[in-house]
Amino acid sequence: MIRAPSALSDIEKIAEYVARDSPDQAALFVTRIIEAADGLERFPLSGRPVPEMADDCWREIIYGIPSHVPA
Repeated sequence: MIRAPSALSDIEKIAEYVARDSPDQAALFVTRIIEAADGLERFPLSGRPVPEMADDCWREIIYGIPSHVPA
């Protein structure tokens, strides 16, 4: 698996922003993102095909809380 440098930079920037309020949550965020990405290496078809790419070998994982979480 190849991680885009821009993706790693984005993760770092998000972690720095979150760390202003909660260093523990920032560390947890980074850990969970890396674990989710590593899961693609073990289970490559678990991510969805990237719509912008013509080849289905490109996969992505949507990480976060869905905006439609039931109350």
